[in-house]
Amino acid sequence: GLAAFSASAMSLGFILMRARDVTHSNVLLGAFLTTAGVVDLIVGVLCFIIGNSWAACTFLMFGGFWSSYSFLLMNVGNIVEAYSSTKEYQEAIAFYILPWCIFSFALWLCTLKSTVSLTSLMFSIWLFLTLITISYFTASVATFKATGFFCILAGLLGFYNTYAGLADKTNSYFVLSSIPLPNYATTPNS
Repeated sequence: GLAAFSASAMSLGFILMRARDVTHSNVLLGAFLTTAGVVDLIVGVLCFIIGNSWAACTFLMFGGFWSSYSFLLMNVGNIVEAYSSTKEYQEAIAFYILPWCIFSFALWLCTLKSTVSLTSLMFSIWLFLTLITISYFTASVATFKATGFFCILAGLLGFYNTYAGLADKTNSYFVLSSIPLPNYATTPNS
């Protein structure tokens, strides 16, 4: 699930940064629908079954995000034609992404007692979604490029977290150790 999210995010990041002068992300529709969409939805259900509510929420919501974002790119239901101008359509996309930005901020807050790598990942996802919302509101190429940077960073951090979760002494010579964040537990007053 996390690797699926990371692959799609990283690819989108390169396009948002206009790498090699590529400006349209339609080539990623398959990845958004299947790799990041369906796979994350399946992983979310599996996380729910084992009782990991944070991961279930995260994967189910982002599986929905990637799938529904692909529908915008595919113009399912003639979405583009429903708007009187490109500006109005882009602002509608910004309003669509804004709740995901708020949701990812809440997810990030829930990682503050976890590890440095997971907190960094969720922070970069929140920045990516915040910047892409601003980008669609302002139609600023520079902001889209900044969004691309944080999208790539989220992808890299996602791959790091995936590897850290998979690699152990039985399957790899290179095991990553996680750095826990301080957990300031309070003792009840006597």
